[in-house]
Amino acid sequence: MREIVGRSFFGYAAKCNNLKEILAFLSDITGDDATKATVAFGMLLSANSTEGGEYRSDALAVLNSLAYAKAELDSARCHTFPTIDVTSDILYSAQKYADENTIPCNEWPTSEDIVKNVLETAKKYTVVKEWQKLIKNENGVVVGVKSIEAI
Repeated sequence: MREIVGRSFFGYAAKCNNLKEILAFLSDITGDDATKATVAFGMLLSANSTEGGEYRSDALAVLNSLAYAKAELDSARCHTFPTIDVTSDILYSAQKYADENTIPCNEWPTSEDIVKNVLETAKKYTVVKEWQKLIKNENGVVVGVKSIEAI
């Protein structure tokens, strides 16, 4: 995985290093803004998880990784808003960028170009007023909410 440019924009979600950690973090937070930022960072992590390169297959690998991440993130949040808004926006933007910058047989965007597009789209979702964590009892039942800063 490449270094994640823009990690600092995503607050507490940026502590996650892979999609599995993002999915676990999502199950412990509440609030639309925090969810949006976490999901956007999950998409950025996925875009960065490919090896990268200048060939069309490298660009397609980024798009395929984004499609997989979208399915995983949407499923983890039961295909509800705001998750589906964020994943759809980021995937659509990346796909559109790749399509508009491709001249069949001889020119296409690099994987890094697509990752940059993902970062720019994901930045729209980075404003979080307060990060809140769900407090669960020993049985996993939510018993409260607490600011992450206070934990």
